[in-house]
Amino acid sequence: MSIDWEIWLLNSFIGGFMKEVDLGCSPRRVHCRQSVETLTSMGRKRALRVSALLVIFSLCYPADAIDIITRKRFISDGDNESLVSSDGIFKLGFFSPGKSRFRYIGIWFNKISIQSVVWVANRGTTIKNFAGIFKIDENGNLAIFDGNNSSPLWSTNVSVPTRSTTAKLLDSGNLVLLAENKRDKTETILWESFDYPTDTLLPGMKFGLNKKTGLIHTISSWKSSDNPAPGKFSSRLDPRGSPQFFIYKGTVPYWRSGPWNGRNLNVNSDKEVYVVFSSKNSTSFSMALLDSMGTHQRLFWHESKTRTKFWMAPQDLCDEYARCGANAMCAEDMTVHCTCLPGFEPLYPQDWNLECVERRKVDGCGKGDGEGFVRLERVKLPDARMSKFYSNMSLKDCELECLRSCKCTGYANADRFRNMPSINYFI
Repeated sequence: MSIDWEIWLLNSFIGGFMKEVDLGCSPRRVHCRQSVETLTSMGRKRALRVSALLVIFSLCYPADAIDIITRKRFISDGDNESLVSSDGIFKLGFFSPGKSRFRYIGIWFNKISIQSVVWVANRGTTIKNFAGIFKIDENGNLAIFDGNNSSPLWSTNVSVPTRSTTAKLLDSGNLVLLAENKRDKTETILWESFDYPTDTLLPGMKFGLNKKTGLIHTISSWKSSDNPAPGKFSSRLDPRGSPQFFIYKGTVPYWRSGPWNGRNLNVNSDKEVYVVFSSKNSTSFSMALLDSMGTHQRLFWHESKTRTKFWMAPQDLCDEYARCGANAMCAEDMTVHCTCLPGFEPLYPQDWNLECVERRKVDGCGKGDGEGFVRLERVKLPDARMSKFYSNMSLKDCELECLRSCKCTGYANADRFRNMPSINYFI
């Protein structure tokens, strides 16, 4: 069995009184401004001016403080309206990426000067003017409409048990569609943007597989900085064998994390397999981004000013999937990056597109007396999709099990943490 011994253990994805108040009165509430002007123009004394201020607060809520969409409250691109999470970190609204003239509904960091979009609703369906409306439709779903067009350009398109639904932008950056239970006044999440990411992972977002629903969280790159439509690269978890994350270029593996190392991955055998990261510093903002060149990056902004790249993959040429072909390994610090594994030689020494072949000629299984293994260190564990996974088995027992199988070509301790139970597998 041909294997690819390019190696790296799974990384942790897998981190006094009033100040310039924007009244934010929309054109639909012009009576608010007129009421204030009427009161203040009458030349009343200070007490009356205080009353005028109270009228402002009672009739005009700050537009930037709204985090909820209801059947009667929606956001309009023509009125430059938006949602802002209650902590002020995230903003949802209409935007045009880069040099594009098309409009999209997106979520971005509100306190970062350079717009950093983390989610796009209609990434495959553009709005060609400033007449877009984001609202709850007659069926209770969130939907984007282009002006007076009765058919939505985009919708959450879920089954809604009641028409009493609202949408809210949470402090986590998650946009949720909620249904109210009138009996006990509780709310149920019907849909959430965290289940349908675009090219970005945020702290608290699950990235993996829901076995019960079959939902696979997948992120895909933008086509370009001007076009948020799905690009060439995507990333998702492959749960086969020992779970590992992949970046794909089209349908071809481009990079992989390496098999599960015994930590960082939340595994519930009946329901979910996923990874989630958190941001412990309240003064920084973080995200994991898959860019249009296929690079997965973990980015931080400290106090909304300085951007830092904390982690990236692939890190070099040798980090690309199967860079040197089967039965070979790659070393970036060597003049010749690709070398065959011990016991193998290149079929054509000048052509690294062809696989390494075994030097000896064997019949049948080829595992007789004197058969053994060569130890390889500081290498990424092989692609584990076709591996068998064992818990609480010693390395010696794993070796003996591998010798008994004609299909087994190697074994390893997948747990690199000494205080964890022994986890081994062979392929």
